Amino acid sequence: HLEGPASHFGGTVSLNLSGTTYYGRRLGDGRLVLRFVDGAALVLDKTVLTGPMGVGSVDGSWAFSGPLDYRFRFDQAPLAELFGPERAKSLGLTGLVTLAGKVEGDTTTPLVTAYLTSPGVGFAGKALGATQLEARIEGRDLQLWGRPFDDARAQVKLKLREPYLFDGSLS
Repeated sequence: HLEGPASHFGGTVSLNLSGTTYYGRRLGDGRLVLRFVDGAALVLDKTVLTGPMGVGSVDGSWAFSGPLDYRFRFDQAPLAELFGPERAKSLGLTGLVTLAGKVEGDTTTPLVTAYLTSPGVGFAGKALGATQLEARIEGRDLQLWGRPFDDARAQVKLKLREPYLFDGSLS
C-alpha cells in the first residue's frame, strides 16, 4: 500500500520470499517488509531467511539524503554454501560459520564491514581449528585480515571489478 505526494510519500511493500539466492548463494525463505517513511527514507524491517545458508537476518534503513544503515547476520552457515557446494567439495571445506556485519556510507561509496568466525573449519579432510576474520569493503576496495585457522594469519587486499574479477595482493 503506497500513498501521498513525494514529500510525504509513505507506504509498505510486503513480500513472501521463497528460494531466495544472492550471487548464487541459496539464502532460503522468509518475509520481507519495506516501509517508505515521509518521502525521506526506506526502512527494511527485520527480515529472517531460513535455508541452506542457515538462519540469516537483515534490517536497516536508507535515508534518501544519503546515509545507509543496514545490519546482516548469518548463523550456522555451512562453508559449503558460502563458497559454493561444488568448490567446497573439491577443496574439502567443512565447518559452520557466523557471518555478521553492517553496511554504512552512501549509495555512491558504501562501506561494508563484516566478521566471519567459526569454532572449527576443515580443509582437504584436515581439521584446521578456529577462524576469526574481518573484512572491509569501501567502494570497490576490499581488505580481509585475521586468522583463517589456528596458527595462521592472513591479509588480503583486492580491487573488485565487474562481474567478479579483481586485482589483489596476499600476504
